[in-house]
Amino acid sequence: MITGLGLGGLAFALAAKDTAANLFGSIMIFIDQPFKEGDWIKLDDIEGTVEEIGLRSTKVRTFYDSLTSIPNSLVTTKSVDNLGLRNFRRLKTNIGLTYESDNIKIKTFMEELKTFCIEHPLIESSKLQVRLVELGDFSKNILLYVFFTVSDWDRELHAKEELNFKILELVKNNGIELAYPTQRLVHDKTNL
Repeated sequence: MITGLGLGGLAFALAAKDTAANLFGSIMIFIDQPFKEGDWIKLDDIEGTVEEIGLRSTKVRTFYDSLTSIPNSLVTTKSVDNLGLRNFRRLKTNIGLTYESDNIKIKTFMEELKTFCIEHPLIESSKLQVRLVELGDFSKNILLYVFFTVSDWDRELHAKEELNFKILELVKNNGIELAYPTQRLVHDKTNL
């Protein structure tokens, strides 16, 4: 009987410890306000929109449309990335052009792309980079590094789409070609 009371007391103490940790986490969320309902957050491998902040847990709607409950005690011990509070949305990509593309035409393409980005109302021009950065296995790679001044994902996607269509237009207008992985087979008849 004494052993049973001891185990019951231990279980109660452990449950009370978790409850106290979650309550403390709730208080810290309300004081520090690392996020609020509606914010897009990332905590470890959980990413989604905060739907509810409770006394024990925070409910996050993931992009798979599932609802995940995060114990508030984790918020006090883990790093929370509040993606909804970003000032800019970054795009870092490589544009691969074929080795057959003329260097002068590539330079013209790069200048026209820079001009488009500088004049675009949703691109932060002070952080813009358009540079030939690598001679890859099958392409001449141009780094495109831009920051969009948009407040949500839908506007970000719209701005990226607009930029991608402009890239395709400039590639065509300058008579250069986008590269894709290729291999050439060289058959040497002299070693037969």
